[in-house]
Amino acid sequence: MDFGLSVAVSGLKAAETRTNVAASNLVNQRSDAALPAKGEGYDGYRPLRANQVSNAPGTRAVVSPIDPAYVPLPNGEGDVRATPNVDVAGNIVDLKTSSQAYKAATSVIRTQEEMSKDTLDILS
Repeated sequence: MDFGLSVAVSGLKAAETRTNVAASNLVNQRSDAALPAKGEGYDGYRPLRANQVSNAPGTRAVVSPIDPAYVPLPNGEGDVRATPNVDVAGNIVDLKTSSQAYKAATSVIRTQEEMSKDTLDILS
Protein backbone atom coordinates (compact mmCIF):
# COMPACT_ATOMS: atom_id res chain seq x y z
CA MET A 1 0.00 0.00 0.00
CA ASP A 2 1.22 3.50 -0.79
CA PHE A 3 2.60 5.52 2.15
CA GLY A 4 -0.04 8.27 1.79
CA LEU A 5 -2.84 5.74 1.67
CA SER A 6 -1.59 3.84 4.71
CA VAL A 7 -1.47 7.06 6.73
CA ALA A 8 -4.99 8.01 5.60
CA VAL A 9 -6.38 4.55 6.36
CA SER A 10 -4.82 4.60 9.83
CA GLY A 11 -6.47 7.99 10.39
CA LEU A 12 -9.83 6.60 9.29
CA LYS A 13 -9.50 3.64 11.66
CA ALA A 14 -8.51 5.90 14.57
CA ALA A 15 -11.44 8.22 13.87
CA GLU A 16 -13.77 5.23 13.73
CA THR A 17 -12.56 4.04 17.14
CA ARG A 18 -12.93 7.51 18.64
CA THR A 19 -16.45 7.80 17.18
CA ASN A 20 -17.48 4.40 18.57
CA VAL A 21 -16.13 5.20 22.05
CA ALA A 22 -17.79 8.63 22.21
CA ALA A 23 -21.11 7.29 20.92
CA SER A 24 -21.08 4.43 23.43
CA ASN A 25 -20.36 6.83 26.28
CA LEU A 26 -23.15 9.20 25.24
CA VAL A 27 -25.70 6.41 24.79
CA ASN A 28 -24.92 4.95 28.22
CA GLN A 29 -24.49 8.18 30.18
CA ARG A 30 -27.74 7.72 32.10
CA SER A 31 -27.47 4.00 32.81
CA ASP A 32 -27.03 4.32 36.54
CA ALA A 33 -26.47 1.44 38.92
CA ALA A 34 -26.59 0.81 42.63
CA LEU A 35 -23.88 2.62 44.54
CA PRO A 36 -21.37 -0.08 45.46
CA ALA A 37 -20.70 -0.63 49.14
CA LYS A 38 -17.15 -0.18 50.39
CA GLY A 39 -14.99 -2.99 49.04
CA GLU A 40 -17.53 -4.06 46.40
CA GLY A 41 -17.08 -3.66 42.66
CA TYR A 42 -19.05 -1.33 40.44
CA ASP A 43 -21.47 -3.20 38.17
CA GLY A 44 -22.60 -0.33 35.92
CA TYR A 45 -21.43 1.01 32.59
CA ARG A 46 -17.71 1.79 32.52
CA PRO A 47 -17.00 4.77 30.26
CA LEU A 48 -13.98 4.68 27.98
CA ARG A 49 -11.50 7.16 26.54
CA ALA A 50 -9.85 6.96 23.12
CA ASN A 51 -6.46 8.65 22.90
CA GLN A 52 -4.91 9.06 19.49
CA VAL A 53 -1.19 8.22 19.37
CA SER A 54 1.46 8.15 16.68
CA ASN A 55 2.02 4.78 15.07
CA ALA A 56 4.55 5.32 12.31
CA PRO A 57 3.52 5.53 9.60
CA GLY A 58 0.19 6.96 10.69
CA THR A 59 -1.79 6.95 13.86
CA ARG A 60 -4.03 4.77 16.01
CA ALA A 61 -6.50 5.17 18.85
CA VAL A 62 -5.76 3.54 22.19
CA VAL A 63 -8.85 2.81 24.29
CA SER A 64 -8.64 2.92 28.08
CA PRO A 65 -11.21 3.04 30.91
CA ILE A 66 -12.05 6.31 32.64
CA ASP A 67 -11.19 6.31 36.31
CA PRO A 68 -13.26 6.71 38.40
CA ALA A 69 -15.90 4.87 36.37
CA TYR A 70 -18.82 6.46 38.20
CA VAL A 71 -19.87 9.44 40.25
CA PRO A 72 -22.43 9.22 43.08
CA LEU A 73 -25.51 11.33 42.31
CA PRO A 74 -28.83 11.68 44.13
CA ASN A 75 -31.73 10.31 42.10
CA GLY A 76 -34.36 12.71 43.45
CA GLU A 77 -36.03 10.04 45.57
CA GLY A 78 -33.71 10.33 48.56
CA ASP A 79 -31.39 7.67 47.19
CA VAL A 80 -27.85 7.96 45.79
CA ARG A 81 -27.01 6.07 42.60
CA ALA A 82 -23.75 5.45 40.76
CA THR A 83 -23.87 7.30 37.44
CA PRO A 84 -21.24 6.69 34.72
CA ASN A 85 -18.52 9.35 34.77
CA VAL A 86 -19.23 10.60 31.23
CA ASP A 87 -18.10 14.05 30.08
CA VAL A 88 -20.93 14.87 27.66
CA ALA A 89 -19.31 17.99 26.19
CA GLY A 90 -15.97 16.23 25.78
CA ASN A 91 -17.58 13.31 23.96
CA ILE A 92 -19.48 15.65 21.63
CA VAL A 93 -16.18 17.40 20.85
CA ASP A 94 -14.64 13.98 20.14
CA LEU A 95 -17.46 13.23 17.68
CA LYS A 96 -16.92 16.54 15.90
CA THR A 97 -13.14 16.03 15.85
CA SER A 98 -13.60 12.53 14.42
CA SER A 99 -15.85 13.95 11.73
CA GLN A 100 -13.10 16.37 10.70
CA ALA A 101 -10.55 13.54 10.77
CA TYR A 102 -12.77 11.53 8.38
CA LYS A 103 -12.88 14.50 6.01
CA ALA A 104 -9.12 15.00 6.18
CA ALA A 105 -8.39 11.32 5.54
CA THR A 106 -10.74 11.14 2.57
CA SER A 107 -9.10 14.26 1.17
CA VAL A 108 -5.70 12.58 1.44
CA ILE A 109 -7.07 9.47 -0.30
CA ARG A 110 -8.59 11.57 -3.07
CA THR A 111 -5.34 13.51 -3.57
CA GLN A 112 -3.30 10.29 -3.59
CA GLU A 113 -5.63 8.84 -6.22
CA GLU A 114 -5.23 11.94 -8.40
CA MET A 115 -1.44 11.84 -8.04
CA SER A 116 -1.35 8.17 -9.00
CA LYS A 117 -3.52 8.84 -12.03
CA ASP A 118 -1.29 11.75 -13.10
CA THR A 119 1.81 9.58 -12.67
CA LEU A 120 0.31 6.86 -14.87
CA ASP A 121 -0.64 9.45 -17.49
CA ILE A 122 2.94 10.78 -17.52
CA LEU A 123 4.44 7.29 -17.78
CA SER A 124 2.15 6.18 -20.62
